[in-house]
Amino acid sequence: MKNTTISLLTLYMQLWLYQLLGIAIFAVARVAHLANTVSADTLLQHSDSLPLFLWNAWRFDAQAITYISLPMIVALLAVPFFKRQQAVERLKGAMRWYFAVMYAILSAIVCAEFFFFDNFSSRYNVVFFDFFDEGPIGLLQTMVQDYPVFRILAAILFIAFLIFCVGRYIGRVVIGRRGSVGNLASAIVVCLLIAGLTFVFMRGSVTRYTLQVEAFMVSTDDNINQAVPNAIYLLKKAYKERKNSFMLQSDEHLLRKAGFANIDEAIEAAALAPVVGNDNREKVANAIFDKAKGVEKSPNVVVILNESWSRFLLEMDKGEKLDLLCSLRKHIAEDLLFENIQSVRNGTIYSIVLLSGKL
Repeated sequence: MKNTTISLLTLYMQLWLYQLLGIAIFAVARVAHLANTVSADTLLQHSDSLPLFLWNAWRFDAQAITYISLPMIVALLAVPFFKRQQAVERLKGAMRWYFAVMYAILSAIVCAEFFFFDNFSSRYNVVFFDFFDEGPIGLLQTMVQDYPVFRILAAILFIAFLIFCVGRYIGRVVIGRRGSVGNLASAIVVCLLIAGLTFVFMRGSVTRYTLQVEAFMVSTDDNINQAVPNAIYLLKKAYKERKNSFMLQSDEHLLRKAGFANIDEAIEAAALAPVVGNDNREKVANAIFDKAKGVEKSPNVVVILNESWSRFLLEMDKGEKLDLLCSLRKHIAEDLLFENIQSVRNGTIYSIVLLSGKL
């Protein structure tokens, strides 16, 4: 293939133009969020923080767009080994379709965050994933009943169509037509430079430390700080926190941890009436809620329900050095601790009512 380096540089320029479209989507979403949460007077009062705000916001956006573009970047690095110009044209077409689809998905994620913010007065956090615990049918019912789903879908399809149309013009961008830099060696050097830039953008930093949540803090105003990261970064952060907070263990593991071979041994040790059959759920309900042998009245049960308290915080307790448990320490050591729970209807009151009814 002639002019290998020119083809590579042309494709990379086109890739950058596609990436700018993604940056624009993030920028529009950020402006809308600021308009909804920060007054003009507040922005003027913190005008000295705006340069750092714009810089860190761009870093978060560039990082997210680089990850989104990664499959196309990998394909682009193979250009020096293409023998036919037709392969380059196919890659241009693939980029056009790829970014139209990916930016449609990105727009859906950004749009969903606005409705999440309206409900919880917060950007994406671990609560977002509670919607998926309802199951696919419950999730679809919630979406259709509470949100303008069809208007949102229409807007997302329009964005995808718009990106696809703009991609036609991006595909015509050409850096130059000279063949003096078309050898394989120069193309490989360009590939190394592209790989280096991609690595920097993925880290979000050229220093020792990668882009972290500390970059949120650009001002003394919390609402301005909340607008620094984008929806993709916050969604990734929320998923990571959920994954670390809700490490569900199997029934067998929990029984072995407590020193029992099976649920029947646990019921026998608690001196409870055995349950006939193999229904473990019924056995657990019997162990928790039924009367123990020799007890005429139901035992007095005190339920401590910690609202908005993540399980992983218990692991951060360091006794006297960092006492996070305080008076809970005795209860956690001596009482029955439910480490992984899901609230009823995502609400505290419903959970208390149903627990009270069982007790």
